[in-house]
Amino acid sequence: MNVLYQAAANASGTAFGADGDDVEIFKLIVGNPTTSANIYLFHEINPGSSSNTTGLVFKHTAPGTLATGQLPYEIDLTDGSGHGLILNSGGSVIIDQSLQLTVLWAPASENAGV
Repeated sequence: MNVLYQAAANASGTAFGADGDDVEIFKLIVGNPTTSANIYLFHEINPGSSSNTTGLVFKHTAPGTLATGQLPYEIDLTDGSGHGLILNSGGSVIIDQSLQLTVLWAPASENAGV
């Protein structure tokens, strides 16, 4: 399993794996939730910007109001068998605020047959 940490906003995307390689996203951990912040996951390694919806597969917007009990939080993207969200032909993440986002991911072939 691989870990990607993105502390601050990244307008053009941070890639998982190599172009053309399927990746599997298991969990997103938001360490510093910010009201109304957005997390975007794409099926491509270079989406250019969050306004590019061609390869967009997941978007999460944090609540407009955050209570103390909501800090930090996790988004589990696995099913009952432990399989995560597959991003075909590579993947990337864009965040629009300093969320201190951690992404747990792996090449999709590493979880095959589980």
